[in-house]
Amino acid sequence: MDINEIRDRLLNVKIVGIPESINEDLNDTILTVCKHIGFEININDILQMASRKNLSENEIQNLLLDVRDEDEVFLGDELEDELDEIIPDFRDEQVPVEEDGFNHETDLESSEEEIEEDIVQVRITNSPVTVLTVPEVLRGKGTKKQRTSEKFLWYGTHRRSSRTPQRNIIFHAPGNKTLAKFTTSALDSWKLFFTDEILHMIVTYTNLEISEQRKKYKSDRPIASQNDDDDDNSVPTSIRPSFVRDVTVTELKALFGLYYLAGVLKINHLSVKQIFDKNTGINYFRSTMSEKRFEFLTNCLRFDDRPTRAERRQHSKLAPIKELFDHIVETSKSLYSPSDCTTIDEQLLGFRCRCPFRMYIPSKPDKYGIKLLMFCDAKSYYMINSIIYTGKDSTPRELPVAEYYALELSTSIHGSNRNITYDNWFTSIPAAEKLLTKNVTTVGTMKKKQNRNPYSFFGNQKPPQEHINVCFS
Repeated sequence: MDINEIRDRLLNVKIVGIPESINEDLNDTILTVCKHIGFEININDILQMASRKNLSENEIQNLLLDVRDEDEVFLGDELEDELDEIIPDFRDEQVPVEEDGFNHETDLESSEEEIEEDIVQVRITNSPVTVLTVPEVLRGKGTKKQRTSEKFLWYGTHRRSSRTPQRNIIFHAPGNKTLAKFTTSALDSWKLFFTDEILHMIVTYTNLEISEQRKKYKSDRPIASQNDDDDDNSVPTSIRPSFVRDVTVTELKALFGLYYLAGVLKINHLSVKQIFDKNTGINYFRSTMSEKRFEFLTNCLRFDDRPTRAERRQHSKLAPIKELFDHIVETSKSLYSPSDCTTIDEQLLGFRCRCPFRMYIPSKPDKYGIKLLMFCDAKSYYMINSIIYTGKDSTPRELPVAEYYALELSTSIHGSNRNITYDNWFTSIPAAEKLLTKNVTTVGTMKKKQNRNPYSFFGNQKPPQEHINVCFS
């Protein structure tokens, strides 16, 4: 096969399932390759030129050396994944529309009836669905008081450049950063969140509560019987019970360890008496502390200064745990750099005790609990930011609740060109526009009742099954 024949075959190559505009770009690349190789075929030069299109070596050799009579070449799923900037999704399929002299600048105020055209069905090759072409320009539903020109503008086609948009270029490597890079065990990671300063703070506030609770116990007590198995009661004494003594940092760590162990063993359905039972209980708990000491420390555990709580509660319902919770969230932000894909969602932590912002959600497994709105890495599931929902009063009135949380939770990635995925409760066009100005892209489902949705998409006529409508803003 001589060079002219190879050149003719390359220029006639058509890739199945790609629009004609993309094939033209491919032909331009082939012309560039032929221009540079001249009459001496050098496979390394061809690979170097074609690497701009991310073609593998085997695919280039197939294009150059294939002697089949067919002109169509299908590069398979691997190529579709690698060339996402070149191979568009079926939603990007463009159908030629007859020129009607429509001017985007002068005719935008025309009514919806003047803009709509007959819908044409176009089936994409090897695609299980049919994408319906839409008018070149569409308007959102809007409100009754809005003029047509004031309604949100949508387009029926979308131009995609062969270059990666700047908003999709990530300059930050994901993973641990700062002190988290040097951790070698789970305990070292835990200490990054619960530092000595935080533990001493908890010990101080807990001992203040212990000193108040200790007053409820008499200064002496009768001698316990010899058959009593409780360590605290088996020691004859004329002073207060030993389980009301102050706590230390070491004992506080032991208490937290028992909490973690209870979670690992999933024994939250057992009572404290059952856990510490001599015959059927768990030895780790009895070996660490007595049953009464465990109950006493659990009741006295505090994370804030109780005398000043009433004053702080006027500004935040989270006053009892706000200092510790804010510390954990800020530490989470500082120790990890998220990947390019993040997500925002809610979680209901089961909680049935007294709480001014406890919620009831029958669709959740626990039904009663505290609602947390969380911003996490979609790939590693690491929590980057979190806000406890305490009611509508905790959010600014000038912003919708969902929009406020979408903007507030993602503050740590503003300007980083990352992406956020969330459900329809958070999704709105104003929120997406504001995040885009901060170099953050979004993906989410939209509710049908939003005023900015295209009017023709949600009319009385619904597209048949396996048919979709696509438009762009």
